[in-house]
Amino acid sequence: MLAAAAAIPCEELGKGAAAQPDTVVQKAELVTAGEFTPPGAKTPIRNLPPFCRVSSSIRPSADSDIRFEVWLPSAAGAWNGKFQGIGNGGFAGAIS
Repeated sequence: MLAAAAAIPCEELGKGAAAQPDTVVQKAELVTAGEFTPPGAKTPIRNLPPFCRVSSSIRPSADSDIRFEVWLPSAAGAWNGKFQGIGNGGFAGAIS
């Protein structure tokens, strides 16, 4: 069984103890509740709870640059236990 991890403030992800090898966090920001328009989108997503938005890239080899974004619950216990992953394979470049 895994031990519970200590909570790390959103803005501190990618720094200090939260840093991961071959990973660069470009942005870690707390987004307030309400609506949010992701970059490149034309319409906002409405009725969102507050969340921590993390944009990052991983370079496990010299010729790779894997970019991703993850939205994390902003408060302990606020997660509904569901996970949704979306993406495009290969060199698709963006998620619509």
